[in-house]
Amino acid sequence: MQKLYHGTSMKFVKDIMNNGLRPREDRKSNFKCLSRPDHVYLTEVYAGYFAFNACDDGEDWLIIECHDCDADLLYPDEDFIWHAVRRDWKNEDWQAIGTSIDADIHEQTVALHAVIDDYKDFYTNSLQAMSTVAYRGTITNFTAYRFPWKEHKQVAFACIDPIIAPINFQLCGEKYRELTEYVLNASDVIGPS
Repeated sequence: MQKLYHGTSMKFVKDIMNNGLRPREDRKSNFKCLSRPDHVYLTEVYAGYFAFNACDDGEDWLIIECHDCDADLLYPDEDFIWHAVRRDWKNEDWQAIGTSIDADIHEQTVALHAVIDDYKDFYTNSLQAMSTVAYRGTITNFTAYRFPWKEHKQVAFACIDPIIAPINFQLCGEKYRELTEYVLNASDVIGPS
């Protein structure tokens, strides 16, 4: 398995170092489309994008490199499931999970939370198609990196432009993989967990 990363803000470093990388639970989401509160979202290539979205103006990015994730706790990103089923599902399929074919992507994706266990074995497909996956629980084996993005503005700006979707990963995945490597090499290691 490729290395998996989580991008967030340096404001969370003390909590993460003391308690592990925990699911969002009841904390505010960084995105309009709510993530599952019991999952930590990971990526092979988009850590910079997710870190940027977690930061307030001017904060350095915190990139967490996860080690030895238990495969039994990995799930596909529900955005991947949405992309996989959206063209084939009929209205009755959407109604069975509490939404409709006419609902927007955010409502449909949140409705998929209720059936994510039905798709659990597709986490490798999620990584292959979108480079994103979810982990149910707290991650305690990791290395933390502080990326001073203001010292590397061109790279930082290149990290924050993707649309997280299968087509983006298929066309630009290698670019974001190289950007992730650059970010890690230009970062200060804060320490292992």
